[in-house]
Formats: sequence, C-alpha cells, structure tokens
Amino acid sequence: MTSSQSDTSGSSTPDFGNDLNKEHHQKEVAVFNSPELQALLAEIIALDLETTSQGAIRHIGAYYNPVIGHPEAPVLSDRIQQFEYQGGKRKEVMAALQGLDAFCQPCRFVLGHNLIGHDLPVLQSLQPGLQLLSKPVIDTLFLSPLAFPRNPYHRLVKDYKLVKDAINDPVADARLALSIFVEQYQSFWETAQNEPDLIRFYHFCFATGQPQDEHSGQSGDELPEVIGASFEGMSAVFQTLIDRPFTAGPDVLQALVRLCKGLVCPK
Repeated sequence: MTSSQSDTSGSSTPDFGNDLNKEHHQKEVAVFNSPELQALLAEIIALDLETTSQGAIRHIGAYYNPVIGHPEAPVLSDRIQQFEYQGGKRKEVMAALQGLDAFCQPCRFVLGHNLIGHDLPVLQSLQPGLQLLSKPVIDTLFLSPLAFPRNPYHRLVKDYKLVKDAINDPVADARLALSIFVEQYQSFWETAQNEPDLIRFYHFCFATGQPQDEHSGQSGDELPEVIGASFEGMSAVFQTLIDRPFTAGPDVLQALVRLCKGLVCPK
C-alpha cells in the first residue's frame, strides 16, 4: 500500500451558455460538498483486476480517495492511498491478495466496474476466505444505464468496458471507476430533486433483488455465491438520496405506473 499525492465585457446581451455552465457547476459543487456523498467516499475503496484469458491474475489495483471532486482536494491529497501488485507466481499472487484484503479492511464498500461479473468471482475462486468478499459492492456497470439512460454507457464506458487511459494499469482503472461513480451520483442527485419516486424505485429494486449470471435468461443459474456480490451496496447509494423508502408492493406498483405513463402502451 502506498500513499500518493494528487496527482463579455461591453455587451448587454446575457450569455445564457455561461449562465447554464455556472448553474451546472454550482450543482456539481453542491453534490460534491453534500455530506451524503462525502460519507460514501470516505467508506469506498475502488478495485480493479487484470486477468489472463484463463482467469489468472496479472495485476491488482485498489484506490482510496475520499476527497475526489472536493474543492479542496489538492490540500487534502495526503488522504489518498493506493495498492498495486504486478503479477508473478501463484504463491506471490496469494500473498498479494492477503495484502489487498488488509488494504480494503477499513472500508465499508468495494467499488468497481463489472465487479460482480468479473473481479469478485475471480477472487472467490482463488481465496474464498477474503474478508473483502463480504463487503457490499457498488458496481458502476449496473449504475451507468440508470444514471445516463439516454447515453447508457457514459463517455468513459464503451461496450460495457471502461475506456482506459493506459494499458494494464489497474490503479488507473480503479481511479476511473471512482470518477464515474461520482458523476453517476451527481446524476442521481439531480433526478432525486425532480423525480424522487424514480430514485425510490431504484432503491427498492436493489434492496429486494439479487444479481443473476449474464446467461441467466437461458439457464436461470445464479452467480457463484459471493457474499459481497449482492445489491446491498447499490441500495445503500440510493438510500442516501431518498427521504423514505417504499415499504409495500402496492406503493411501488402505483409509482411505477405513474412513472411509465406516456412511455409505454397501457394495453
């Protein structure tokens, strides 16, 4: 584990573009400064694995940054930490996984892109006793189409995968996933102001659901049992954005009918 330091004058015509940009920036600052997001970031470690086609671990990266997006981030950069491992023999990989587990121990959530479908099953197959497997998961792959429904896979996501700045740099990928999450949270925050029942509906779905294998539509098989591979982490994200959750099925159905009005055929 290593600590790293962060890295129209003369015109009476209103500039609506600048006004909109200022308003958007003010909203971003409000979200970044919100105690709910700051509390989440303080409890998140972002994780990424690079594996071979056979599933062997080549590189491990983990990243902790509780001040990402914070206006005073440069001053607070000493809080940023990272863990990195470059592949070796199996014995070395096993030792590295113990180091990763220790690095993740203080956090409440593990975050990443496609953690549920890729990284966690790999870790489960190698060391099922890792404590980080029991932590709630925030998977940005699941959140992207909800946060950006008109552009489901975000400017940093293409074909379900991260658009990487570097090859084989899992720390950079973990940092990228955390940045995407902050933008997702901002989108959800804005939705919560305009359509709170939609955020309540997302919370209900994650609070009552379980992830399925990508082929579950054909086989019905669930993912290999990974304690952390549940929707508890995503549910917790939406919990920070609502005043009260749905508690009864009829309430959920009524809200869903209202949300879908004019969007789907009622017959």
